[in-house]
Amino acid sequence: MVAGTTRMGRPKKGATDAPRDRRQAVIHLKGSAAYVDWLESIYRKTHLPKATIVRLAIAEWAERHGHAAPPEL
Repeated sequence: MVAGTTRMGRPKKGATDAPRDRRQAVIHLKGSAAYVDWLESIYRKTHLPKATIVRLAIAEWAERHGHAAPPEL
């Protein structure tokens, strides 16, 4: 280092200028152990996140019953 200078630290991880996720929680599902196992088995076969499986099911239900499609995330 040169005399009269200071060493600057590295930027901190997770800086405050990072974009924030503005989505909100929509639902919280509870079910029996058998229901949990069933959904887990679907996830393992399809590799689709459980939230995606639920979103797809809601969109299909809405279409079948004459409702508008859900908005984009």
